[in-house]
Amino acid sequence: MKNSAVVLICLAVLLMKLFPETIKLGVYDNHPLVFTDQGKTQGFFIDLLEYIAEREKWNLEYYNLPFSECMSRLSAGKIDMVADVARTPERLTLYDFNHEIVFVSWGKIYANKKIRIDKFTDLAGKKIAVVKDEIYFNHPGGIKDILENFQINCRFIEVQDSLSVFVMIHTGQADAGVVNRLYGELNNFDYDNVKETYILFKPTHLLYAFKKNSPINRRIIPAMDRHLRELKRREKSFFYKSLDTYFMNANIIKIKQIPEWIYKALAVGLPAFLFITLLIYSLVLKRQVNLKTIALARANEELLRLANLDAMTGLNNHRCFMNLLETELERCLRYGKEFSFLMLDIDFFKKINDTWGHQTGDRVLERFGAIIKSALRKSDLAGRYGGEEFTILLPETQSKGALQAALNICRLLQKENFTAPSGEIFRVSVSIGIYSGSGREKMVSAEIIHQADTCLYYAKKNGRNAVVYRKKTGNYNKFIMRRNGRTAA
Repeated sequence: MKNSAVVLICLAVLLMKLFPETIKLGVYDNHPLVFTDQGKTQGFFIDLLEYIAEREKWNLEYYNLPFSECMSRLSAGKIDMVADVARTPERLTLYDFNHEIVFVSWGKIYANKKIRIDKFTDLAGKKIAVVKDEIYFNHPGGIKDILENFQINCRFIEVQDSLSVFVMIHTGQADAGVVNRLYGELNNFDYDNVKETYILFKPTHLLYAFKKNSPINRRIIPAMDRHLRELKRREKSFFYKSLDTYFMNANIIKIKQIPEWIYKALAVGLPAFLFITLLIYSLVLKRQVNLKTIALARANEELLRLANLDAMTGLNNHRCFMNLLETELERCLRYGKEFSFLMLDIDFFKKINDTWGHQTGDRVLERFGAIIKSALRKSDLAGRYGGEEFTILLPETQSKGALQAALNICRLLQKENFTAPSGEIFRVSVSIGIYSGSGREKMVSAEIIHQADTCLYYAKKNGRNAVVYRKKTGNYNKFIMRRNGRTAA
């Protein structure tokens, strides 16, 4: 029987190599996250997926469809995946999602230049163009939900994509429209009659969506999350190079071609008229480029901020935190300043995911991130180290202050009530390891992390839900553990 099982496993591996997994992917137009240009499917989400598919030996089949049709076919099982989909509680009941956040966006309102819209109440009686079934339209927290809560009456015009929203506003068929902020920042200057407003709403996490409970999800989703986690952790990885390609480069600016009538003027010999016309055109063109440059600079600034954040918790991501840690350690070394470093690990987090699902685990991570931010000073640095592990740097803080901060975080987390999908209420605890030192010791970041991690391991090994640090006694460093206000060596 054992030999048969081994043979079957070998055959399965061989078949997977001979006949790679084929994934049917639904794509829609949402430049630059996903789009089709001259028959080629491109975008930030597509680049990442093709990178992963190449390493996992997957074949990708693209189906270019309106967004609503993509989601309908996904529900019916006619396609396997849709790229660039906002995760919401409602959609979690209809689709499966990968767990590693790919991008963050939110809704923004644009208006016709002849109409003044500064706040939601200005939309009363207006015609508003929206993308059919998009997250910013008819989902909880979307524009329809917001206006109904304000008891504001208006008329919604449903279209197939964001491009159509701008066309409707530009031509006067709609007074205003809703698109995601990134698309708006990169495309609104292509339309003379469209202006931005400062009305933003519904921040969302964007991921890959899958058919609910599809058998291939067990193979595809863990592989995608593993690759994405690794890519986001490395500073010069393909993830950040692709981000630069689509969001940081000046070649995103689209300059329209010189009108044909200018060439006709050259042919009939009107040099003076041509000179004046070119002068005016160059001034207008320069203004368009300046406006586009300002918009891109703002978008780049926001993207840079997002690239340094862990989207799940709002804390610094691993890459950013390590850079900040190195900078702070250099300062401590230069001036001989004291500091404390904390390693935190949520207890039994795998059990939470296995028992109640990854969505419940995500809510625990989000709330814990908020607790950490609320417990720290402005000068303190916090980051998500990876998975359920977190790191905190407390500048100019001795062991006593670090212990107080750690115990405070433990108490705040233990007060939180979390609700499982079944309605069951549960609580969560955390284990923390502390290392306190100064620049005089001339330690590098790897040594400091190792010291704090050793204390964390001691806490996990001895019952969890504790804070552990080392205290020098004679020639020895003794582990000191604090739990519920009590001390144990």
